[in-house]
Amino acid sequence: MSLAAVAVALALAATPTPAHRVMSHGLAHPAPAGSVTRLFRGVRPYVRLDGLPAGGLLPAEVDILLDQLARAQDRAPIDASLDRAHGTVVPDRDGLAIDRRATRTALLAAAPFANVATVRRPVHARWRTSDLARLTATLGTYTTWIDGSLERRGNIALASRLVRRRLVLPGQVFSFVAAIGPGTRAQGYQLAPTIQDGQMVPGLAGGVCQLSSTLYNAVRAAGLNVVERHHHALPVHYVPSGRDATVVLPGEHPPAWLAHLDFRFRNTRPRPVYVDAWVRGWSVTARIVGDPADRPAPARYARR
Repeated sequence: MSLAAVAVALALAATPTPAHRVMSHGLAHPAPAGSVTRLFRGVRPYVRLDGLPAGGLLPAEVDILLDQLARAQDRAPIDASLDRAHGTVVPDRDGLAIDRRATRTALLAAAPFANVATVRRPVHARWRTSDLARLTATLGTYTTWIDGSLERRGNIALASRLVRRRLVLPGQVFSFVAAIGPGTRAQGYQLAPTIQDGQMVPGLAGGVCQLSSTLYNAVRAAGLNVVERHHHALPVHYVPSGRDATVVLPGEHPPAWLAHLDFRFRNTRPRPVYVDAWVRGWSVTARIVGDPADRPAPARYARR
């Protein structure tokens, strides 16, 4: 560099640059640095980033600027999901993120007066539309027969609608109680026989334990991991002995001491599954739906 060029450069460096007005970016005030240090180690004079003044910023200050821009401008991806009302897949949406390394390199290499464009890269959703479109295989299913009053059948039908098409991601735990709610009149639950203290008495949401027991057996058939299950205080007739799963709902005015009993399972498959359930006539069916590749291996029996 000639002496004349150095003189011009020093004159430019001495001119107030965005590095001296770094507060306009919302940044913490930079550590003091001489004009020569900024000239030879920082962004060249009068360089802009997407129109924002960036000339004179040192590399560490560039990193701070890019972090703040990323927090303000990055857009997180949205995974595909299930439209529970219609049974269709809601498409995923890619996100967008600032490529800090590429942008930093371009900014520090830019010539004076250049306007550098921020480099952005797409961020793909973890679960794509195509992933959920493949959830077509029944991994496990179970049906039980309903008896009793119309109110009891209505409670089972309502709970079935509330668990229908609930997506469970890999490693996620499904809670039956969280899915069907506290079991109140406001939800539409009615009085029907329930087991309390070893006796059959009328109670809100009576009958929903038949659905939790039916779902438990579907989960067993699918080979998923049961996290929480409780037996009834009395035998029930709609599933074989030892294969029931009772729940205790919070209700409308739960006492503080009430221990809520839940049925919960974990999706141990590498891909999502979803819960499905419905009442048809006087039967209730629950099933676990997933990717055909996740079908459980058929049971093998050896003759003695």
